[in-house]
Amino acid sequence: MLEFATEEAGPYTVLDHLPRQVSSYRHPDLMPDTTFFYRLWTYRGPVFRPLRAELPDAIRFTWTDTSSDEDGFLLEARKEHGTGYEPVAVLDPDVTGTTLATLPGDEHATFRIRAFVLGERSNVVRLTTGE
Repeated sequence: MLEFATEEAGPYTVLDHLPRQVSSYRHPDLMPDTTFFYRLWTYRGPVFRPLRAELPDAIRFTWTDTSSDEDGFLLEARKEHGTGYEPVAVLDPDVTGTTLATLPGDEHATFRIRAFVLGERSNVVRLTTGE
């Protein structure tokens, strides 16, 4: 999980939940001449297939919450010919369902739910944008 702030002490805002294979990230729409602070959290957790109900322009997912200590859930998707899963929704702890508006091609995607627990946090990185 990638977070950013404009002060080193925070508050930090979640920028993205990155899949494991990502090794770089471009922060969109930065303010000029501003210092930003970034940090990463590792996360782990069991993965399972949710029940899926097709709706006209969406998919409804439901699952049983078998975790007692999760920090939240990630709904992850792998496109039809994709090589890995990427987070498409972040959900609060103890949630057992969500609806995802579909885009063309989503009907052939594979979805899974990950109950995640945050792990270690990285050192803070400081970057300043140009004018």
